[in-house]
Amino acid sequence: MQVIKAIFAGCLMVWLLSVASCAMLGYGTTVMVDALANSDAAKKIAKRQRERELERHNERANRDSAYRPHERYYSDY
Repeated sequence: MQVIKAIFAGCLMVWLLSVASCAMLGYGTTVMVDALANSDAAKKIAKRQRERELERHNERANRDSAYRPHERYYSDY
């Protein structure tokens, strides 16, 4: 009976340690991502990404506004 209790306790301890290590890894990852998100480099990257998206949007809008269907050429002349 003591052997079964020891095996059960060992399995329980291994399971608890694995769950605890996963929890610590998850918490550490969360803290690291939060620290990186609030860093100056991340803010610069986000700002540059917004600028690039605005440039792409403006290019698309300019291309769309520059497009003239064939029928409009005849109406303009």
